[in-house]
Amino acid sequence: MSEKRDLAIVGLLLGLLGGALILAASLGPYDRNFANITIAALVGSVVSIILGIAILFGSLLLYRGRYSAGGILNLVLGIVVLIIGPSQLGGILALISGVVGLIANEARS
Repeated sequence: MSEKRDLAIVGLLLGLLGGALILAASLGPYDRNFANITIAALVGSVVSIILGIAILFGSLLLYRGRYSAGGILNLVLGIVVLIIGPSQLGGILALISGVVGLIANEARS
């Protein structure tokens, strides 16, 4: 296997884990009977779900060989998640996934 492919698989795994953590954090503030749902909490959850799915898509781009596109997408979305804050660990993992994707783009075959 080439170095690019190895780095892409590492970026994929980090991005999958980060996206899954963000998706899990988006469901966290609700209790079992959904008694205290507010519009702000619902909008925050929808934004977190969109960010999590977008990070999963960026990780898929890394795996499919579009290293620079997936790396930049995960890098930018990781920064956005760190600013908004649904899951700090998920944002850090997405950020690292983006950096690994950009490094994979520059690695030799």
